[in-house]
Amino acid sequence: MKICSNAEQLRNALNEIKPTRIAVAYVGAGWEKYISLEDLEEIIVSPTLGSNPFAIEEIMRKKGEENVHFLDRLHTKLYLGENYALLGSPNLSDNDFSDSGKFEAGVVISESSSLKKLGDIFKGYKEQAIRDYPTPGSKLEKLKQLTKLRNKANWNSVDTACNDENPPSIGDYQLTQLYRIHIVWYIPGDLNYNWVEIAKVVPAIGLEANDIDLNDYFSDWCPFREEDSINEGDWILLWRSTNYGLPHGRANLRWMQLHCIIPNGVYDTPWTMLACQSHTWQTDPEPFFLDAQTTNLIREALTLDRFHNLRWSSDDEYNNWQLAPADELVPEFLQYIKEQYQQNNHLEPD
Repeated sequence: MKICSNAEQLRNALNEIKPTRIAVAYVGAGWEKYISLEDLEEIIVSPTLGSNPFAIEEIMRKKGEENVHFLDRLHTKLYLGENYALLGSPNLSDNDFSDSGKFEAGVVISESSSLKKLGDIFKGYKEQAIRDYPTPGSKLEKLKQLTKLRNKANWNSVDTACNDENPPSIGDYQLTQLYRIHIVWYIPGDLNYNWVEIAKVVPAIGLEANDIDLNDYFSDWCPFREEDSINEGDWILLWRSTNYGLPHGRANLRWMQLHCIIPNGVYDTPWTMLACQSHTWQTDPEPFFLDAQTTNLIREALTLDRFHNLRWSSDDEYNNWQLAPADELVPEFLQYIKEQYQQNNHLEPD
């Protein structure tokens, strides 16, 4: 028996074990970084608050619904391979296996008699799970219920055990991947969605267009032009504009990571491409933390003439605004914000 007392040891244990059968209470963001889908044969999860329904759904798509079993009262964390097993506290997520996650521990077991006993335990869990959720429809209905419950928890600021790494301050941020950051204004309003196109790519199992509620699948979304250069994984720094093209004084800025891009997802020309952030796919830490000081610096900088391409002008129709000229200003803009932050906090410049 070997004891693992930190995230690195636990990750190394999984690499050695190559689990074929997994029984864990919760599955969350980043799950596939820690196991091999080629090795995995079956998994049992608890489809209750704490598990991410879209992570479960992704496993079902990749391994087959028949190899993913639901057991509500499951609290075990078991990773079972051919010659080794890990038994301990970590669920299958970044929150448990990343270096910035929770403090977890586990033991690696290699004794044949113990491995057989753990295999019998897994078999018993599986038999009960099949009795509880015997059909694909019963699993899908449970996932829908879990999605609604999780959304409600998020709206009420309840921790759902899917936390990410903490982002740095803008003062510490290294401006090395600016091609992935876009700074985009928005004015709140209703969009005219193209549900037929959305239904083709929405991360769901067997849903028709009239069954989709974007809130069930995406935490944020924003329309773009079809020709705008955006890619999955990019970050959007969204800022609310007034009707005159200036930053709105009472609205916070926010980050959105692009997980799903839907061409022709909106009928409102010229903004017909719909970019969405999933509830579960945000596995990267935000580029930098939007604290009150950073937010105020960004608001003030957006009013400067040198950064006029980041906003639309009240002298022109806002439909003429394009992303490309704004993207060209992003490196200079963020460097300016970083320098202002460092000066205000008496930090040494890079």
